[in-house]
Amino acid sequence: MQSYYKDVKNINDKVYRDLDKILKNLNKKFHLKLYAVVSNSKGKYQTCFRVKKTLMMNSKDDFQINQDELLEIDNIFTELSIPNRFLDNESDFIKKIKEYLDKREYLQTDKFALEEIAITRENGTVGIDENENVLSRIDNSTSLYSNRFKIDVDSGTQKVTYILTYILEIRNVDAQTINVFYNRPVCSFIRIILDYFFIEHYLSINDKLSLNEDGELQKKNNENSLSFTRRMSRIFYGKIRSILMQNHLKNESLKEYDNIVCNDYYINNMIEELDDISSKTYEGASPFGSILFLTKDCIDESISKIKYAIKFRDKDKIPLNDSKMIRKLLEMANESAGLYLIADYQQILGLGEVKWNQLGNSVLFRVDFKGLSKYNLVCVFTEEKQYTEGKVIVEDDKKTYKCAKNLEIVEDNLVSILFRNPKIKEEEYTPEKFKKLVKTIFFGENSHIVVDGAIDVNIEKLEKIVRKAKEQKHGTMVVITDTDTASNEMEALRKQSTLIERMDIDPNHIKYLTSIDGAIYFDIYGKCHALGVILDGIAHEDTGDASRGARYNSAHRYLKKLNVHGKKCVIVIISEDGMIDMLPELDNQENIYNLAQEIVDLISEKEIEENIKLMEKEAELGRFQSVDCDIYFLIAEGFFKKRDYVKAIEYYNKGIDSAGNNFVSPNYFNNKGKCHDYIKDENNYTEAIKCYECAIKNCNDQNSILKYNENIGSSSISLGMKLFNNNKSKEAREYIEKTIEYIERCFRIARDNKIEIEAEIFNLRGLGHNYLAKIEKNNELKLELQKKAIEDYTNALKISKSYAYYWNRAFPYMGLMMYEEAIDNYLNAIILKPDDNDSVKQIQNILKNNASLGIKALDSYKKKCLESRVKENEELLKLLNDNIAKISKDSNISQSNK
Repeated sequence: MQSYYKDVKNINDKVYRDLDKILKNLNKKFHLKLYAVVSNSKGKYQTCFRVKKTLMMNSKDDFQINQDELLEIDNIFTELSIPNRFLDNESDFIKKIKEYLDKREYLQTDKFALEEIAITRENGTVGIDENENVLSRIDNSTSLYSNRFKIDVDSGTQKVTYILTYILEIRNVDAQTINVFYNRPVCSFIRIILDYFFIEHYLSINDKLSLNEDGELQKKNNENSLSFTRRMSRIFYGKIRSILMQNHLKNESLKEYDNIVCNDYYINNMIEELDDISSKTYEGASPFGSILFLTKDCIDESISKIKYAIKFRDKDKIPLNDSKMIRKLLEMANESAGLYLIADYQQILGLGEVKWNQLGNSVLFRVDFKGLSKYNLVCVFTEEKQYTEGKVIVEDDKKTYKCAKNLEIVEDNLVSILFRNPKIKEEEYTPEKFKKLVKTIFFGENSHIVVDGAIDVNIEKLEKIVRKAKEQKHGTMVVITDTDTASNEMEALRKQSTLIERMDIDPNHIKYLTSIDGAIYFDIYGKCHALGVILDGIAHEDTGDASRGARYNSAHRYLKKLNVHGKKCVIVIISEDGMIDMLPELDNQENIYNLAQEIVDLISEKEIEENIKLMEKEAELGRFQSVDCDIYFLIAEGFFKKRDYVKAIEYYNKGIDSAGNNFVSPNYFNNKGKCHDYIKDENNYTEAIKCYECAIKNCNDQNSILKYNENIGSSSISLGMKLFNNNKSKEAREYIEKTIEYIERCFRIARDNKIEIEAEIFNLRGLGHNYLAKIEKNNELKLELQKKAIEDYTNALKISKSYAYYWNRAFPYMGLMMYEEAIDNYLNAIILKPDDNDSVKQIQNILKNNASLGIKALDSYKKKCLESRVKENEELLKLLNDNIAKISKDSNISQSNK
């Protein structure tokens, strides 16, 4: 079983790392989480894992892959916030999960789905409002996908076949890409990447993954992640050309979900032809303009859907491999005027515009050239939009409700090619994201509260200004701060700004006011302070991006300067290429990981008590909205190792809160419990017990469950002893009895699972029996409990010779007035801890009334020291020798008196 787990985990690790690199090549903001469901060759469920990236405590190492074994399949669906329709039949899960996710069947809010949510809530797995439906809980920036591998694992005696079914959760995907992924899967570049990854990225034999001698996956082709995505772009364009070769292409025909390996896609050279066109200049100018690709039915003369401005004769049509001529013709195309080069799958037919009202449900492809070696592939079609308002017309005694219909031209960006590297566009700017960012930065935890009646109005005003600034073709920046910061900054930057009276600006004028270099500067109330502001800032090693322009990096430096001085700021950057960035980036996972790594590194430094930089980084992390729970847990572990238990508890709590419905590893609950234990007060012991109980609920490993039960026993006895010492015997009894209850569970778990019992378990039960004896008023029961305590300590000592166990066993012996045995235990404790003067004091107390035991104690101690080869305790020797001298003196006095 351990070998099988090791192989599966190694495969999970490799699959995650390779997929993560591939997706990051497409879009650095994509964030991957993986679920691996293991079943046997017949589809019977075995176990499942959650696989995701987290940081290492040592920043010199690469990130690590965290794999949590989940309790059951249902944990996966709970974390994804979708109903599981496969609980009753696990083999159905293996067969149907891909189709279930591809078609987004979980979004159907039918009676079945709502009943299932209600059942889940009653079971306590998910807590939702009564009126909440499935759709409202789905993250609209997340794509879900499933596929599988088969593997043969050596069980020792034979090869056993397992099926690894993976569920991928890809976050931070823009809405348009998600729409194509699910509703037009034939045109989805991400889908072909994922399908081909599972089909042919790794070497397989007879439909099973081929592992090397070390149990590692072997790649089918000798290529890295970048080479793979480039090859996929070639295949994708080859697929598009094969689609264009069809007689017709309708919207409904784009619903096929599964890609198959087709050699024709790869040998097709469409992408090379487009690369050649994009790399050509014309009279020094970079290529701009568009080519519209049509299927045969759209070109047919009888039903032509194109209005040609010019049309080439058949013998003069321009082949796509004539890049120089096509680059020249692109100068005539004008997207804003709707004028495109018209092409089929192999040649340019002319220049024209689309008759959109004739297009029907046909689909077109358009390639937009965006500069040197930059072009986008776009899927274009129309959707009918009907006005909701109309009027009733009576004609010939008949009533007709007349309303207008519009055709919306839908343009889905499928993939961008930048210097031969495929990219998926980042999530677009939305008014909602901007408003949320402004509220979060300036109003923090109270961002959901309207601070006063004007706040929402002002934020709405600022959003309109940003929307209008987007129209500035040469790019610009909009800076927003509080009023005081704006006033102070404008004084400081007056020599590099155009200052104006603090005033409202008509959003319709923004396009013109931003036509000069520099930023336009506003306060949170929508009042403009200056135009053309040249921002200064602090150059820092972790600030900016070398691949971006001067505007982007100066904004980062300026934001850094303000943040260092505790000032709040939001900057919207509109680049010349139309890209929009908002700073600070509260949803950028890479930024969060980098920041968290800095925090972990600072925690590991020798002195963290007054580390101002650490406090600043913690405050910066607090501004992010979507921090993965494992980030918080990693920081908590760092504080735990530094023995800063209060801070560790703070971050464990943040992690648990951030996890929501997600499965939390029992190890985190266990470590949080230890933190509470180490603080050593009544409330924290109680919290520790709760933590260990949570750890048990989230665990299916019997060795660990035994340990968590032991920990509850330990916290309970610590709390019971504290209550007893505070004269709260009644409350103490409750927790001491709980100790014995949980330790008895440990014995049952060990017996049922053939687990070896550790000495500490006997010791804890011994403490329980001993303290119950102290509370017990019935002498007969007290005697019985003390004997049980001695038996437990004796069993503990058979397993491990421990100072604590000898010390503990001495007490029930004293309770039973077996002082010679008590002294012997204290002597053994001193042998294990030679400088232990506490035991010396206990012996001294016994000898006060039992002086005769000192002679034997001295002989016994010297013999033990000789056998153990330990240095003698001088204080103990003096005590015992003084005791003997006193006995001798008393004896002489007694003799002389006689």
